[in-house]
Amino acid sequence: MPEPLEVKLSEESQYLLDFTLQKMMPVWMSNFAKNLHEIRYGKNAGDIIKPLKQPAIIVGAGPSIYKNNHLEALAKSNFKGLIFSTDRMLKPCIDCGIEPTYACSVDGDIKIADFYKKLPTKIKTKILLCATTINPLVVQTISEQNLDIYWFLSMLDNPYKSMVSLTRAMHYMTDGKFILQTPAQVGATLWNIALCFTCTPIILLGFDFSYSDLNPKSSLYYNHFLELCKGDEEKVKSFYKIGENPHFKNIHLVDGIWLMYKELFMLLINSAPCETINCTGGGSLWGGKIKSMTLEEALRIYV
Repeated sequence: MPEPLEVKLSEESQYLLDFTLQKMMPVWMSNFAKNLHEIRYGKNAGDIIKPLKQPAIIVGAGPSIYKNNHLEALAKSNFKGLIFSTDRMLKPCIDCGIEPTYACSVDGDIKIADFYKKLPTKIKTKILLCATTINPLVVQTISEQNLDIYWFLSMLDNPYKSMVSLTRAMHYMTDGKFILQTPAQVGATLWNIALCFTCTPIILLGFDFSYSDLNPKSSLYYNHFLELCKGDEEKVKSFYKIGENPHFKNIHLVDGIWLMYKELFMLLINSAPCETINCTGGGSLWGGKIKSMTLEEALRIYV
């Protein structure tokens, strides 16, 4: 397993991360217990994650993926590297004639199962599942589609620091499943998996990390913040900011959750030896070691 990067978050991001963990840990541990037999006797992601030194494209589910017709452009390209898809984008990719090499799920919500229903038969995409979190219905749905599942564990703590760490214990319970630092979000997790494959460059599509609708009440996590602020809408406003991407010139809304995701992701990107190219064409993800360009430019340079 790759040694974890020591993460030091801002006070606000750490507060939101702790709140999320406190709320979700009972769900995740229940899911883990119910799936334990399948995980322990299932395939290990560590058996297929090998140094390949190929370029990779990760297909995220941000609205820019449709606005910029990126799936159609990718389908028409001669890209020969690895293609990673978030769970939500697996079927849209296949419908456009793209068969991802790998798809991944980390969210413990039962609704994730919907992304694996009614897939075409005989696709070869391998499914990477986070054993720490995944709902049993998701496992059942994927199995019914006859897709190969490869398990990995999320690094809930640093197993190098203690012989009695929770992550190390889960590693033993699952017969040595691969341990991965998962930066709280499936797209960023796939980036870390691509890094484990020694992919470079890693090209990002659909990584908006923001909203094009500038109304906070329309955002994904508004009710999450409302609960956190005990119904005080004025306090909720403090978790939202409007920004402009200096490369793609788009105006966007970000909230504290997406800022936390970005902060975690940027810590990994800025410490990594690979090249990360953001071709999203919008969103809030820029800076540090990220290079921003259009997908057409990236395909011209790296294909």
